[in-house]
Amino acid sequence: MRHVIYVVRPLVLRGLGVLGVLAALLCVAAPAAAQECTGMGVAGVYTGAAIVPGTDDLSLSCDDCSALVVFPFPVRFYGQDYTQAYVTSNGAVQFAEATPWYDNHCLPDSTINTSILALWDDQTTFTPGDGVFTSITGDAPDRVFNIEWRTHHLTAAGTANYEVRFFEGSRNFEIIYGHSDYTTYTVGVQLGRGDLYRYVRCNSAAPFAAGTRFVWSEAADFSYGGTPPARPFPVGTIDTGNHCDDCLTPVTLPFPVTLYGQTFSSANLSSNGNIQFGAGTAAFTNVCLPSPAFGPTLFPHWDDLLTNGPGEGIFTSTGGNEPSRFVTYEWRAKYFGSGSPLHFAVRLFENLDYAEFYYDTLPERAAGATIGSQAGDERYSQLWCNPADAPLSPGSLVTHSLGNIRVLSPNATAVSGTVDIGNHCDDCVTNITLPFPVTLFGTSYNSANVSSNGNIQFETSIASFSNICLPVPTMGPTIFAHWDDLRTDLPGNSITTAVFGTVPNRVLAVNWQASYFSNPALHANFTAVLYEDLPRCDVYLYDVSNGGASATIGVQNADRSIIRQYSCNSTGRVPAWVQFLCLDAPASPPACDPDLNQDGNPDQGDIDYLINVVAGGDNPTGIDPDFNRDGNIDQGDVDSLINVVAGGDCP
Repeated sequence: MRHVIYVVRPLVLRGLGVLGVLAALLCVAAPAAAQECTGMGVAGVYTGAAIVPGTDDLSLSCDDCSALVVFPFPVRFYGQDYTQAYVTSNGAVQFAEATPWYDNHCLPDSTINTSILALWDDQTTFTPGDGVFTSITGDAPDRVFNIEWRTHHLTAAGTANYEVRFFEGSRNFEIIYGHSDYTTYTVGVQLGRGDLYRYVRCNSAAPFAAGTRFVWSEAADFSYGGTPPARPFPVGTIDTGNHCDDCLTPVTLPFPVTLYGQTFSSANLSSNGNIQFGAGTAAFTNVCLPSPAFGPTLFPHWDDLLTNGPGEGIFTSTGGNEPSRFVTYEWRAKYFGSGSPLHFAVRLFENLDYAEFYYDTLPERAAGATIGSQAGDERYSQLWCNPADAPLSPGSLVTHSLGNIRVLSPNATAVSGTVDIGNHCDDCVTNITLPFPVTLFGTSYNSANVSSNGNIQFETSIASFSNICLPVPTMGPTIFAHWDDLRTDLPGNSITTAVFGTVPNRVLAVNWQASYFSNPALHANFTAVLYEDLPRCDVYLYDVSNGGASATIGVQNADRSIIRQYSCNSTGRVPAWVQFLCLDAPASPPACDPDLNQDGNPDQGDIDYLINVVAGGDNPTGIDPDFNRDGNIDQGDVDSLINVVAGGDCP
């Protein structure tokens, strides 16, 4: 399961500059005048084009990664000039932040920021001959900057070769498709989190013909995502009737909702901060996951809550168009004990095994709450359980990609090792020096302990062969690739490593070729993959003879408060050739930015700016005035900013 946490600013057009923000707002407010606005659209589609081969390798030899590219000249996109962008292995050029997300959606999509989606799909670039390459053709002031992708699809047989071209001094860019037989891709452009956008393909089953050329231009017409709300928090408009202490309200979902691969048409909304898709319980005493009292459930903030006061309740609204609708469930509640108000919401999406948790008012910062999800069997993902201080604040957004297993094509390339680490034994652990610092749950490690029994431990060294369901109290931060009673001392057995890519995009593969102790004739071939400068891990299960029937597969952090468990002694949970996505825990909110007026200098001007906003003045840069994140907009925020400008710590 993948999780990402964002601190969402009240105005998602932040970073465009004041003029860019005003232009985008005017465009959205007055779409009839689109020809005068800073939009992007398709100016023409042509055939017979040829790829200009890239000559400079960006060293993107990976799955789901990105590289920063510096443009040889300013590139214009949605009315703004950019000097650099992130290029992802999954077919995107991203101008605001690197989000190499593999799971493409129809636009608008709040999981990505300002981007060109040349061929957004689940792609890899580690096959020999693959990669992303750049070149420059022509002479100033008429240069062309080319970015060429050569990729394989991860979960299906297929390849693609395509290119984005930027033109010096032009408001246009082009996308050329040399070859592609992908059938699940998205092509389009998006500003911000979806305030302006246009897409021409979404999960299309029809590949582009070889030589197809799309010309995109600011002068063309464009689609828009609606008026940006005063705040990005999703608001419900229809009262579901939940006004109580410890009660459930059944709702009919506006479209089938998928959770852990299961599809539901109805749900039960609990006043205590969860959405249940099976038999309901109004339990108010939260416990750590998985909870046997619940079936398939989303827990945005399970705690002892009330929704029976004036203005309180659970409210819903629906947006988007079929087949890309979304539904919001918004809690306006208070804590049973303290009576402090809290405000959060869940958004569910049509045709996606995906959910978003939004937090607006959170006075106790989730202390005493359980946040996560579970499938109703052994699969679950726990972000926090009664944390002393969860990294949540007003404006936080936690995203859940719940479909955390992908079936790979039998034609996919098995990631194996080349260097034998010397682990040939029954129930032993071998220490390895990592080729680069590996980040797991916010902590970087330079070494790890690899067990013959199918796990990688970063703080403990335990050779236990008897697996249990997570959490494991005797182990610290650990990747359980396939924890079972295995041995690596028979002919053909080994644990090997290999490093792919170049700095700073290297990948470490740890591959087990093991046998089951109880039946040495059965074989287990699997790989754990770790990434440089990316808090992520993947597990590839190629040939697991017993299908995971006696194994634990998942990941846990040091104090076992954050856990993702995909399988625990479950027959048939692991077919051949699958990838388990054990992406690391969400990052803490980013460090505060004291440059509130966005003039490039944190100084007295920023303090004056915040004083004006706190007093009710205009906020053209869209900053969050709650600078100290205490839930109140007051003098305390000004004092906190003064301290930071003077060299103090961020709140």
